[in-house]
Amino acid sequence: PTVSVFQNLMAALEGGVAACAVVSGTAAVSMTLMALAGVGDNIVAVSTVHGGTYHQFKVLAPQLGIGCRFVPSNDPEDFRALIDEKTKFIFVESISNPKYTVPHFEALAEIAHTHGIPLICDNTFGCAGYFCRPIDHGVDIVLHSATKWIGGHGTTLGGVIVDGGTFGWGTHANKFPQFHRDGGQEGSGELKENALIDMLFVCSLGDSKTLIVYPWTTTHQQLTDAERFEAGVTEDHMRLSSGIEHIEDIKDDFHRAFANMDGYQVSTAIVQAQLLHQQQQKRIIEALFGSSEPLPLSTPRISHAENSSFNL
Repeated sequence: PTVSVFQNLMAALEGGVAACAVVSGTAAVSMTLMALAGVGDNIVAVSTVHGGTYHQFKVLAPQLGIGCRFVPSNDPEDFRALIDEKTKFIFVESISNPKYTVPHFEALAEIAHTHGIPLICDNTFGCAGYFCRPIDHGVDIVLHSATKWIGGHGTTLGGVIVDGGTFGWGTHANKFPQFHRDGGQEGSGELKENALIDMLFVCSLGDSKTLIVYPWTTTHQQLTDAERFEAGVTEDHMRLSSGIEHIEDIKDDFHRAFANMDGYQVSTAIVQAQLLHQQQQKRIIEALFGSSEPLPLSTPRISHAENSSFNL
């Protein structure tokens, strides 16, 4: 009953007709992929998707016989050019992570529906419809990692799939034969072994705590250098997810981190403008995380910050 309440609330928040709760955001993507596509099919996705989603589409989907065609631009016509009779859906994010690209929903919906396929959107950054309701703009299926803003406290994994009720599944029944088969493989959980390494370095976002992450070696570590640059991830890039702490406390913690950088001084103006040179950022990473070297997801390491007064 509690799951049903959550599903109904999510459908209402997103303006959909029904929702299905799953174990994680990764599971929401994988279950949707395997429900709609099979051996010999393909999908079209924007290249700026989250690193975990990119890995699913590029590595795991081909193992199931499903091809993925990535679009490196935000031009709807570039999506149209990659669609053929075997394409099962178009996949975008409402606000891409971490490049913050916003798709042209209406144009993409028109292209998808012209070819008889649904438009699917990961709306995790839309905060359960608070900032964005893609279904209102022509999207057929909305996905969420409920681990983020929906959960809000970084304590629980979850995901959800919302059907907008706008796509004629019956009309296109022959295009999606998976709906006429028993069973279906469920997706696996997200890689969260490194959650709460300490209060600062956590591969998540949308939490009540302020979290900082270095995408180059965490969320997008499985991509090649070229793929990371295409996704908007660079070596001098750090992503900050603001929590509910007082802003002055957050700023004070950053100043403490800068003060620990072997006497290196960063002015308030530079910090606020975020005009840090690549080498400066690497030194900040070392001050925040205890090391400038990559921290592998499989072997989380406690930061030196644990033994200092620098904690959020």
